[in-house]
Amino acid sequence: MPLIPDPTQATRQGAADVPPFRGPFRNEAKMLDRADLESRIESLSRSLDDLRPPGAVDRRLAPLVVIDRIDHLGRYLYVDRIAEDLLGFPPEYYETETDWVRYNHRLDIERVAVLWDAALRGRRIRGIEYRTDHVDGYWVWLEDSFTPILSDRSGRSLVIEGRWRDITPRKRREIEFLLEGLEDSLRMLKSAPVSGRTVVLRYSGSRSRTGDLSPRAPRTPRGGRPGPSGWT
Repeated sequence: MPLIPDPTQATRQGAADVPPFRGPFRNEAKMLDRADLESRIESLSRSLDDLRPPGAVDRRLAPLVVIDRIDHLGRYLYVDRIAEDLLGFPPEYYETETDWVRYNHRLDIERVAVLWDAALRGRRIRGIEYRTDHVDGYWVWLEDSFTPILSDRSGRSLVIEGRWRDITPRKRREIEFLLEGLEDSLRMLKSAPVSGRTVVLRYSGSRSRTGDLSPRAPRTPRGGRPGPSGWT
């Protein structure tokens, strides 16, 4: 399945309005042994530890929508001051920053880059979820949209407006819910007879709701303004 829905199915009113990316829905059953469960639990636990700590941000800020405007060269033209409260970077940081995509989680970069390129070609992208880093080195989950607001004669976007909000608390609850189910399955597996040391894990839903929750790769915090070599 492609990352972006077929643009021919979108309603064209200026820029094409591309529906939210939610990923393929699944309803699967997987046979897991003890090692599989323990590996998944360890991976999810690490990803939970890598998220912004609960209470680090005023809860009243979470529902607020942050607006930024970025040109086709990746330069910030405007960003709400509330962005500093959520990500930790002062306003002057954005005066010289470019290529914002490279600071997203290594497992989200490719998907975000594809959708950003689609926005540069004049499409509106809604409801994309990804992780970006905080000045203190942990991950913050965002729900974002890209809307072209200025284009050239060929339809290429010159300025794109982003509207994003912090969804880290929701993602934390999703991971905790998954962990609880996996830990229950592991307990059942440990108490099962030797002849039945596998468990059927059933689940359904959208892959993008939880994303790929693998732990982050070691990297230099963005506060030090690393180049692309800061990523592995």
